[in-house]
Amino acid sequence: MWRPAAPAMALVLTLVCAMPAFAQPADGLDRRERNFLNEAAILNLTEMHAGKLAEDLAETGQVRAIARRLADSHATAHERLRAIALKHGATLPDGLDAPTREQIGEMQTFTGPAFDRYFLSFQEETHLRALKLFDAQVAYQGDEGLHHYAETTLDQLNDHLRMVEEATAAVARTQDQDPRQSAEQPSR
Repeated sequence: MWRPAAPAMALVLTLVCAMPAFAQPADGLDRRERNFLNEAAILNLTEMHAGKLAEDLAETGQVRAIARRLADSHATAHERLRAIALKHGATLPDGLDAPTREQIGEMQTFTGPAFDRYFLSFQEETHLRALKLFDAQVAYQGDEGLHHYAETTLDQLNDHLRMVEEATAAVARTQDQDPRQSAEQPSR
């Protein structure tokens, strides 16, 4: 019976043991990290689009200022994310996904105080989802660059959510004082 020589067997064992390394994508990120890159990019693009829209359509200066701050902050975060992706040879989406495009389209149908309420509600929902995504990435502790990005961006997302919640309360107080505005409920 033929048996492989010891050096040949050692080579086979080395290759078998090294297979997970060969199966690793060229960019050095695992599937979870690539998913995070994709979702974080879409989040940033969403905030940039929604913020620009609100700068044009918001009724109050407070909401326009928040929209500008969110758009600028997420544009900066997107550039940081793009640098991480580039380092790993990964590509980021360059547009919004279909559900987000639909939400932004719906947002455009509102005007005046109804727009402000819809925009702030959208921001609260989006930032709550983002916090879960970024919390999970911080806990995962995979790639050091992504971990640091998630950690520092998480602080900004918490600030954004606080700012949106304060604006929501202020808009509600203002509209409670003006019965004409509180009658304009957004139709969903």
